[in-house]
Amino acid sequence: MKTEITSESGNIYITNPNWNDTAYTEFVEEIWNIVNQNTWYRKQKNKKQNTWYIYSNSLKKPLHRLVMEYWYGEAECQKFIKRGYVIDHLDNNGLNCRLSNLTFALRRLNTTKGQTIDVYYKDTIEKFALKVFKDFYHKKFHITIASNTTTPVVENQQVRDDFSKIELLYPDDFECVVLDGWNIFYQYRLTGKVILDNLHFLAKRIEDVPQIVPTQKEIEVNAQLYWRDGKAYFLRNRVRVDSANYDKSWNGDLKAKDI
Repeated sequence: MKTEITSESGNIYITNPNWNDTAYTEFVEEIWNIVNQNTWYRKQKNKKQNTWYIYSNSLKKPLHRLVMEYWYGEAECQKFIKRGYVIDHLDNNGLNCRLSNLTFALRRLNTTKGQTIDVYYKDTIEKFALKVFKDFYHKKFHITIASNTTTPVVENQQVRDDFSKIELLYPDDFECVVLDGWNIFYQYRLTGKVILDNLHFLAKRIEDVPQIVPTQKEIEVNAQLYWRDGKAYFLRNRVRVDSANYDKSWNGDLKAKDI
């Protein structure tokens, strides 16, 4: 069946009735034109993990390579590839080719992440969801942690009983991010707590669990998503959060609440 290429809500989508998933990236007119002028198919990346990516025979490159070449330049991409780097999909989804989900990584770090963060994410998703994002514009990494159940967090050797979301801001150092992410999971496996002490972030933000009283209508329809002041809130223990977005405006201009 024919592959369909569409754009919606600022994204480019590549779909096929025979695929279980959809490939996507941000809408940029130049990328949109190239994607539309070529044919794409789904290629298996790892049989054991059942992971895939999108490839074009006419371009002789995958979608993530096209995206990185557009934003970083072909010459810069070639420099990284020649030095032994690969393009890492930070959420381990080869179909997610959004710029914030892609980074250059030494192959050994790509492997380390795949054997630690990517594995532990699945093991702890019922407790919390840890994700890594790359901010291309500010040259920073973000780790976000969304809580799916009551989870203690330790900061400055003090224990907080619970949290809703944690966001950690990092320099442009992927090795540091991978090691800290691995350490967060490791300490949780040992203690049952998210321990922020002895990590290497530039700044942190911790959001408390919102105290939301459902309206009568929300109770009647068994709502799983509550809107308050234009912001959506999930009801924990009813809806599992798989990822928390990073703050695109947070670029390292540190304020008191970020320290």
